[in-house]
Amino acid sequence: KWESVGGVNSYVATPTTEYPKDKVVLILTDVFGPQLINNQTIVPDYLNGDAIPLDAFAPGSGFELPKWFAKHGAAETRPPLDKVLAALKEEGVTHIAASGYCFG
Repeated sequence: KWESVGGVNSYVATPTTEYPKDKVVLILTDVFGPQLINNQTIVPDYLNGDAIPLDAFAPGSGFELPKWFAKHGAAETRPPLDKVLAALKEEGVTHIAASGYCFG
């Protein structure tokens, strides 16, 4: 389900049975963002609602990747991640595993 984690829109999947609340797997998506169907667990929208459109690389799309990258450096993408991590720690999470995917 989609919910706010530290003020960042994030996809959160939890087991249907009891589980340790102090452990989390954090997934950092590729440039297509968390709305891409194959990304699920806690998936924060660290691209701030500005993921690359799924048809960006289609012939004639006109999408300009260098301009997109210029707006998505660490200064823009790190703050949402820091908010999510802080919120998870406030909830008692003490173990975090992360997996990231292609960012260019």
